[in-house]
Amino acid sequence: MIAPDGMEHSLVLSVGIPVERDNDWSVAVSLGVLDSHVRTIYGVDSWQAMHWGMKLIGMEATDFAKHGWRFYWTRGGDEARHSDLFL
Repeated sequence: MIAPDGMEHSLVLSVGIPVERDNDWSVAVSLGVLDSHVRTIYGVDSWQAMHWGMKLIGMEATDFAKHGWRFYWTRGGDEARHSDLFL
């Protein structure tokens, strides 16, 4: 990805494996170099927790793209629009 200042960064976005605790489900969500804070997202079941985790990444990527960040499928490859990543 390329930051608005032209700096190139490697980016790994991740949603962890759902974990059940006390009848709640959660996933850890990481935005890699975009935000070092790992977030815990909850759902009523494992699928909902995953869904909300992916949704969060999509909303964050959209926000970064609006502020001039550009994403690529591979280093030097085709540009990946945030809308292609998270529908």
